[in-house]
Amino acid sequence: MSRGFINAFEKSPIANEGALIKSRGYAATPLTGIWANYPYLDNGSVRTLYHLPGPESEKPKIFHVLAARRFDRERVGQVLRANPEHDRWSDTDLLRRFGEDRDWFNVNRPGSSNEGHDMWARIKTDGNRRALIEYLKTL
Repeated sequence: MSRGFINAFEKSPIANEGALIKSRGYAATPLTGIWANYPYLDNGSVRTLYHLPGPESEKPKIFHVLAARRFDRERVGQVLRANPEHDRWSDTDLLRRFGEDRDWFNVNRPGSSNEGHDMWARIKTDGNRRALIEYLKTL
């Protein structure tokens, strides 16, 4: 660990309850503020907490990478499109127009899928999804 990391840890609220110790395994980063640390999933394929739990049919298939400069307060994460005009376009139209453009994240590219993380069968309602998001914002 660098001296800068140790200093930051010692000044953080979690230093009162924990300690830095040498480990022979993976040292996970603290989850503090993780809700605001978009994009989500290991490959960055989900841009908002709203879309993370599913249903998979609602997860955007394409979004503008450069839109990450703006925060979507309602869905908690990245605004999906830098140009508001594109919000009226369907994913099919966006894929047709921007699917090969590297400034757009296309979940159909190899290694870019956002499938397999659908929790909708357990969450079941938008109210439960919103409650989960509010809980995550406390971390």
